Amino acid sequence: MSFLQHVASGVSKAASGADKQARIVRLKLQVNETETNIQTKLRELGLAALTASRAGKVADPDLDAIVESITALEAELKDRQEQLTALQGPPATEHVAPKADPAVEPAPKEGEK
Repeated sequence: MSFLQHVASGVSKAASGADKQARIVRLKLQVNETETNIQTKLRELGLAALTASRAGKVADPDLDAIVESITALEAELKDRQEQLTALQGPPATEHVAPKADPAVEPAPKEGEK
């Protein structure tokens, strides 16, 4: 095999490997995107089931137990938020610097007259 044939073979193998890596990366991104879409739909399903259960449209003992847990967690969250607000005190009022009176000239800077 001549030197040029050897180089051409190496370049061809490198290109093939790079193409394979590009396909792998693309497929991994697609897998991640699909997994994210599934998680989004599961959250939507959960919210729909929660809403339907609270409205009395769905009666299922397993679902009811989960809804009760969520309701208890929401009450706990509200209580902790109230505790946090009480500890932090009222929101600070924003301090606004007084506007300069245009009739009053600013004092000259040091070295100016």
